[in-house]
Amino acid sequence: MSSSSAELAEAVRRRGQIVVDMARLEKHVAGMLDQRLQRAVEGPVTRLEKTLSGRIDAVGAEAREAGERAEAASKQAARSIEASASRIEKSRKVGWPEVGNLAAALLPLLVAVTLVLGLGRVLVVDVLGLPVVTAWLWGQVSAASSWWAGGLWAVGLVAVVGGTVALVAWASKRLYEWYHRW
Repeated sequence: MSSSSAELAEAVRRRGQIVVDMARLEKHVAGMLDQRLQRAVEGPVTRLEKTLSGRIDAVGAEAREAGERAEAASKQAARSIEASASRIEKSRKVGWPEVGNLAAALLPLLVAVTLVLGLGRVLVVDVLGLPVVTAWLWGQVSAASSWWAGGLWAVGLVAVVGGTVALVAWASKRLYEWYHRW
């Protein structure tokens, strides 16, 4: 019996040694893993492809619409430019009626300028006597006995001239505003 058990033990030892062929195991495990991953990922990838293809189509449609709108706007701009060019070309031709209209429009301005200049001369020279007043003040500056008295007379002279200039500027601005509205 001991010989048969020794033989049996020897047979088990020869058979009990396991040798793993790593290349075959890698192929087998890789194939199984590839199949399982393919089944696990196939559904989400299909859904993602459907979603993206729909979105890509929507973006393409939006881009086409935007391009059509831009094309329509550029055509409208080109038509407007052509219409403006034809209006400008027509307006370049100035005839006698336009010259008469311009003269009629400028007539009130001419009258107003004449009145302002005439009234200004009368107001400043005759009524206010500005040349006389300034000559008198300059004489006082020259005849002053001290520097501070001459300085005071000079301040008066500058105040009179500055006030007159400010009054004319104010009246001019009022006339400008009045004619600007007209």
